[in-house]
Amino acid sequence: MSLLRTLDRRLAAVLGLLLTLVGVVGVVSTLLTTRHHLVEAEQKLNWTLAAQLVQESALLEHGVIEEANLDRVLHMLKVINPNNEIYILDAEGSILHTSSMTPPVRDAVDLEPVRRFLATRGRPLVLGDDPLMAEGRRTFSAARIPGDGERSQGYLYVVLAGSGERSLTEALRGSSILRLGASVVLSFLALSLVAGWVLLRLLTRRLRRLDRAMREFSNSGFAQVPAREERDVGGQRDDLERLDRTFHRMAERIVEQMEETQRADRLRRELVANVSHDLRTPLASLQGYLETLRLKDDSLSADDRRRYLDIALSQSQRLAHLVSELFDLAKLDAGEVAIELEPAP
Repeated sequence: MSLLRTLDRRLAAVLGLLLTLVGVVGVVSTLLTTRHHLVEAEQKLNWTLAAQLVQESALLEHGVIEEANLDRVLHMLKVINPNNEIYILDAEGSILHTSSMTPPVRDAVDLEPVRRFLATRGRPLVLGDDPLMAEGRRTFSAARIPGDGERSQGYLYVVLAGSGERSLTEALRGSSILRLGASVVLSFLALSLVAGWVLLRLLTRRLRRLDRAMREFSNSGFAQVPAREERDVGGQRDDLERLDRTFHRMAERIVEQMEETQRADRLRRELVANVSHDLRTPLASLQGYLETLRLKDDSLSADDRRRYLDIALSQSQRLAHLVSELFDLAKLDAGEVAIELEPAP
């Protein structure tokens, strides 16, 4: 697996994670917003429900529940919405009567949300206690039950939808709107992934071309600079263009250095061959005269022996001079000796 493919896959994975995260956040926020909107709309539509029921019948008379009127109110409530639950509260919020078949887990209802609901007419959304739950709040409608003068005998407290509100999320999950929305979100994510992948391939096209040029340069043994296409990006050089130009300049420099190294090796081999030839001549002459002296020592005159020795000494001195020059050349090549230029006389 090449580095470029790893980069492509990492970028694609990051893009997919970001789009998935955006989709999940969008779906969750849509569900929460929709649920809040439905709950708020339900309270706005029914904020006068309790007041209308109170106007229809007198539910309390001197703190005593009027059973006949209560039955009529319960019948009206069932006609409006059988899931609504009605509670008659005294002036302190204690529950005097309930229409729920399930016994309440609370003996009283907090009146602060009730007073705020009556003061603001349910705008914005006001949530109150649900006597059937130890914790949590529900939408409601409330109205004062008038007494003598301006005093209230109590409150009519209607929990909207009651237990039916708790199934709102389940109903939303099974709705065709949610399925349609999920399909739209999934389709959007799929299209975004495809579009992102195509854009990613387009953006990394020059990077792939540079990767291919690097591999070609490596496969050629760093001996041939790959062909380069001149491209201007908006009239200016971008990062990838500068990277491409830098690589090709580096490749040209490497090729030049390789050629210089090969040329130096070729010159060195020629020098070694020439030095070997120059060394072979005095060495062969020295060896010849010494062998002659050893073989014909008794038959040679003193003058011939001296002449042969002088020639052998001259060849040995020449050989020593060549070896010294070769040693100096080796030190120059190794950079151990600095060359000092002097003007010619």
